[in-house]
Amino acid sequence: WRKEFNMEEERARAREQQCKRDIPVSFLHHDEVCKHLLAVSPCALVTTAGHPVSVWHIGTLSGETATDMPLERIKAWSRSVFEYVDVWLAEESDRTGRL
Repeated sequence: WRKEFNMEEERARAREQQCKRDIPVSFLHHDEVCKHLLAVSPCALVTTAGHPVSVWHIGTLSGETATDMPLERIKAWSRSVFEYVDVWLAEESDRTGRL
């Protein structure tokens, strides 16, 4: 699965974004997801313990325009977001010694 979807490349992109803390994080097809599916802000906040918090604006969920976005783009966005979160959590675990 990881090979089929070039996840090592996506992981490298996520690591690069982690290193550039002064530049906003970007995710594949994010603008489209927010426009056609729902407004979401992955990793928008950080808890005092350093954990990422994502904000899902469920009230913006649109059944009408969701079908305007190809499923493959939604899947690519999802892989992009969750790979970034995995990199973040792995680096935090290494740094703090906590899971």
